Amino acid sequence: MNFSYSLPDEEKFFLGLLKHLQVKGYDKLVRYLKGGRLSFEDSGIYSAKFETGGRWNAYGLYVKFHVNPNYIDQLDTLENKRFFISICGSLIDSKYGYDIKNIEFITDIEGNYDLEEDLFDDLNAKVNELSKKLIDELLPEDLREKGHYMSEVYLYLYCIENTLRLFVEKVCSAVYGVDYFDDLTINKQARDKISSRKELNQNNKWISLRGESELFYLDFSELGMIIENNWAIFKKYFPHDKGQQWIISKINDLSSIRNLIAHNSYVGRSEKELLKSYYNIILKQLDGSF
Repeated sequence: MNFSYSLPDEEKFFLGLLKHLQVKGYDKLVRYLKGGRLSFEDSGIYSAKFETGGRWNAYGLYVKFHVNPNYIDQLDTLENKRFFISICGSLIDSKYGYDIKNIEFITDIEGNYDLEEDLFDDLNAKVNELSKKLIDELLPEDLREKGHYMSEVYLYLYCIENTLRLFVEKVCSAVYGVDYFDDLTINKQARDKISSRKELNQNNKWISLRGESELFYLDFSELGMIIENNWAIFKKYFPHDKGQQWIISKINDLSSIRNLIAHNSYVGRSEKELLKSYYNIILKQLDGSF
């Protein structure tokens, strides 16, 4: 077989590898590798000459992962090296003419890593101070991993919900001016909720302020209700042939996921992908609207 003896772009390959690992459910490895980079090193030796064998006219390839120093001990194991030899070998097209012979994890001295521990690292530090027996019973590793996974889910939902709030505010203020709220059709239950939450903020100074706009005192589903009850000023921003159900159905689905998160329930991978998908769809729809 004739080979090109050229290698894929290192940055694109690394990003593709992270996406592949994420899809396959290797969230822990993705977290350890994030922010790092990858480099290829041609061994200059025919693959077949290695002890592990290989194609007679392919070259042996070394792959180096330049990673966050906080995670190098977790990554640099024989099991991981074997795993990445297999996974990277499957992702490099055979036409290039390279067989992976070694994986190396090294500290990325060029990485701009925050010297302060993130929340997950801080949690691990606290865990290490306690007895293993107590932690295994009350806060096992799988629960900590789910906590990190859920933080990503929350981040997406946070962005979606506040994007929607700012969109509603922009549309309303463009139509009615800065004092738009009294001109909107909003049911009594929503208005009462705003009043009670404002009062709670005033009485409990330790609670962070939600913001000056009344919209920041409403939940996801109530934002959908505002769009639905004031459709005349919102309809031009959404597909004309699908009506208000195009956006309302998505908000209802997202609201259900929000309720799970609010009650500390676990959100599965399908729901997480739905969050990402809906956010991208909604952003694309609103792009260029203003």
